[in-house]
Amino acid sequence: MTDAQNTETDLWVHVRRDYQAGEPAALVAERYRISVRSLRRRAAAAGWRRCDRDIGPMADMPAWTRDGQDRQAALQARPELAAMVTANENDLFDLLVDPAPVELRRYAFKQACEAAALRRPAEAVAWMRLVQLAQRTGAGLDDESQPFREADHIRAAFLNDLAGLTASDRIRAAIKAEEEAAQAGAGAGRAPSPADAR
Repeated sequence: MTDAQNTETDLWVHVRRDYQAGEPAALVAERYRISVRSLRRRAAAAGWRRCDRDIGPMADMPAWTRDGQDRQAALQARPELAAMVTANENDLFDLLVDPAPVELRRYAFKQACEAAALRRPAEAVAWMRLVQLAQRTGAGLDDESQPFREADHIRAAFLNDLAGLTASDRIRAAIKAEEEAAQAGAGAGRAPSPADAR
């Protein structure tokens, strides 16, 4: 027995579902082998164009965002969100303070996956373009980059000199104190010599 063939109405049900989910008209048209013009005409005639949709202020939002809480109230109500905030802030901090092509690719890929999971294909595609660009240029950047920048080497040399001066000053002070103690102890039992005058 063979499967029943898809009817024209089944096709348009699938087209409508994908189009209203936010996928680009060109992508949906290519997937179902129809023209973009046909898709747009059908959407206009049936009233399911994106601009025709009557969306209330909260109708399209996920359930967990409909309560209208601000960020602090949401964090107090759901403490597990604090871990997500920390993870996101750490990712951004790493990108700003110590940018590396590998980290940029990882971050962009994570964002692409998140956008795809939330049915935002256009955003996912944009993030994946960044992944590809970082992948193409990343090898060159990794080869050219040094583990430390020139400014880091200058700071390290300065701190090393500063630490060296401090240690040498302590050594000089200890030697001088020993000499003074030796002179004070030796001066009590003998006559001063010309070397003591120095």
